[in-house]
Amino acid sequence: MRGARFRSRFETGSSVLIDTAPLIYHLEDIQPWSELTTIAFDLIAADQVKGFVSAISVAELLVKPLVAGAETAAPVEAFLLSMPNTTIAGIDYEVARKAAQVRARSTLRTADALLVATAIVLGIDLLLTNDGRLEPAAESEGVKIILLSRFIS
Repeated sequence: MRGARFRSRFETGSSVLIDTAPLIYHLEDIQPWSELTTIAFDLIAADQVKGFVSAISVAELLVKPLVAGAETAAPVEAFLLSMPNTTIAGIDYEVARKAAQVRARSTLRTADALLVATAIVLGIDLLLTNDGRLEPAAESEGVKIILLSRFIS
């Protein structure tokens, strides 16, 4: 039931920016979250939804594996670089400026403001996260939040 309800949030042809936590849940198969992230990644792989990952999430995701060593980081990097129908979104002046505007109107930290700004500037429809603090800033700019915790009961 929760899988169908979660899947219904993704309209065919929409785009989704995936936050760091859902990437970790998926890579480490952390239940019950990975059940939901698998649905999202399957929709992206089937080209029903266009995926995006921020360079901020790449930096956050790689810290722990890099501390553990190159052999631990290699599979994570391979995953990131081989995700079908997914773009790694960089940080440029426009995104940085929008992040400053987001921070000026919210209490978000810089990394979170950059994530939200990436979605806004690129015109991404959805932000997949488990961080409810992102919701007001994102939704005020037309980016819908898919908060994983709302689908776990």
